[in-house]
Amino acid sequence: MLEGDIVPFDPQADWKDGDTLPRRTLRTPEGSQADIAVQSKGRWEAGYWDVTLTRKLDTGKPLDDKILKDRGAYAVAFAIHRHATGTRWHYVSLPFSLGLERSGDIVATKFTGDTVQWGDKWTKIELFYPGQVSWPHLNSTKHAGAQYIRKGQPVTTHHSVEQLKQYGVEAEFAHEILQQWFLTLLAGVLLIAAFGFAFNQLLKRNQGA
Repeated sequence: MLEGDIVPFDPQADWKDGDTLPRRTLRTPEGSQADIAVQSKGRWEAGYWDVTLTRKLDTGKPLDDKILKDRGAYAVAFAIHRHATGTRWHYVSLPFSLGLERSGDIVATKFTGDTVQWGDKWTKIELFYPGQVSWPHLNSTKHAGAQYIRKGQPVTTHHSVEQLKQYGVEAEFAHEILQQWFLTLLAGVLLIAAFGFAFNQLLKRNQGA
């Protein structure tokens, strides 16, 4: 909701099931929050947002922003929030190396003019839902990779994106998954018992005949 569209809450309004109230209002950012800007307007097409973000290499705010230098090399990662501005329901990437006109996982090149002329050289970054996994859990005996974290080894040494996708869901719904596993096991045991009982009844009938 935009700041200019806000009206006082009316409890007597014609509310319907499914109506929701926005938690936050959209405001024009100020200060270092405004250093990253959307160039022109975002475009929604074929189920995807097409958005170009811009930022100065040197924002003049070294305490708030990372100052980027020509031919520099940096570690970067990406996160996108889905219908939320907090820490929930966000998608993240693994870390990548960014090279400004030098080698890296992502290589940034200079362009002239005010508008980027996109070519065919794209770097595809896959994002995934990481689940809610705490730092103490990752360093506990419950996590087999805790020893590698203590050694400072990156997550990419032992996990792929596909694995992390699965682990995130498993960590988020561990209780529900365990409960479903027990129910499935119980159903299997009951099915075997029912089959055994039916088989015994069949043998008794055959012996009686």
